[in-house]
Amino acid sequence: MPPRWFSLTWRGKMARLVELWSSPTSARVWRRGLLAIVVAATVMRVGLVLATGHFVPWGDPADYQRHGIWIAAGGGFPPTIIATPGTPSALRSPAYPYLLGGVYAIAGTNPIVGRLLGAVLGVITVVLLAYLGRAIWDRRLGLVAGALCAFFLPLIGLNASLLSESLFLPLELALALCLVGLIRNSGNLRRATLCGILCGVAASTRSLGLLWLLPTVALVIRSTGGGRARWRSVAALLCAFAVVLTPWTIRNATAFHAFVPVSTDDGFALAGQYNQDTGRAGYLEGVWRVPTQVASLHPALVGLFLAHHGLVNEDELDSTLRHAGLSYLYHHPSQLPIASWLQTLRMIDIGIGHTFTTGIAYREMGLPHRLWIPTTLSIQLVVVVALAGLLARIRRWIAFRPGPWWLWSLPLLALVGTIPFVGTPRYLTPADPFLLMLAALAITAAIDRGLASRRPPTDP
Repeated sequence: MPPRWFSLTWRGKMARLVELWSSPTSARVWRRGLLAIVVAATVMRVGLVLATGHFVPWGDPADYQRHGIWIAAGGGFPPTIIATPGTPSALRSPAYPYLLGGVYAIAGTNPIVGRLLGAVLGVITVVLLAYLGRAIWDRRLGLVAGALCAFFLPLIGLNASLLSESLFLPLELALALCLVGLIRNSGNLRRATLCGILCGVAASTRSLGLLWLLPTVALVIRSTGGGRARWRSVAALLCAFAVVLTPWTIRNATAFHAFVPVSTDDGFALAGQYNQDTGRAGYLEGVWRVPTQVASLHPALVGLFLAHHGLVNEDELDSTLRHAGLSYLYHHPSQLPIASWLQTLRMIDIGIGHTFTTGIAYREMGLPHRLWIPTTLSIQLVVVVALAGLLARIRRWIAFRPGPWWLWSLPLLALVGTIPFVGTPRYLTPADPFLLMLAALAITAAIDRGLASRRPPTDP
């Protein structure tokens, strides 16, 4: 006897799918669906890694590979490549390089090992997104969002690279899940402590994680009952955050004799985005440059090295570059909204200069050229579906719960801290899981409305 599914007619199969869709509360359906999603996500990510075994790290991945090799060999963080050779470096936030170095110390320093680590982190991201959708909405939404994430080409490409965003995304979603638990268990010190740890590790992965401390503290204050319990939770959160960051901050104070909380990339990012070259109208207007290669910044850099007799560390270079970037913005304030708008467009691969910036992002990911167009189209399709879903809800064509304010504050803060400085599809990734969640909400609401319109009216 063939299984029951194969013995059903086409109409029977459709009726069965509608039945499953309309009543997604079964724990068995959730487990089986999640297992299928995990298998698909693993196959897609590991498959891309194995299919591009010729991958040679380029750009930021090459630098992360250098960090991983140094750490695996027991040398700690490698010396700088932007200041005086041989001086210490804190250009990269430490969490991902140390994770990569730890894996390399165990399994060898072949880039494929690091890319497989990214694939594992990508599968964890898919699972966390599914659980987040279930926790805030329901199991069906969680499965739809997880399935979209499993097949989303930009995240598949990201996970097959050597980039810190592969670690940043699961930390972002884990923090969101922890906040859900904190709301449901008001005054839970362990939850508050875990939120502080996750914020600290996220900040140690990308300095943008520092911004997440704002909604996290606000939510702890708002969700905790009594005054004494509330401040105990806040204190536990902040102490956990400080404990995670303090060792690295002390290391930086020792290395640079200055207060450097996480990294020395602020001035590097600011001066690279706001200078005479990027402010010039044309195809590459507003496209970030390596500041040490910008001609208009050379006088300030030469003066810095002469003043210190050629011995300049990253903190001193960062300070000079930050001053140069802020000075340019002071005299050209209109460049901030112009650059932000252009970078926003480039994140979804449109606008002037988008082919140049997107090409850099895809080369860093190691994406085969034949996947460039499908990857771009998948980004644009998800953005269109998400925005169309929001518009349809505003016009009351479909109905869904938008979710709590703090959930959307995480990607928005990450984008606010990114868009003024750089804009490529790679830097949209902190918002990608939430765009997929919004698209899943729109899709499920549209299907529900379509099924409701096909049901026969009930007798009065």
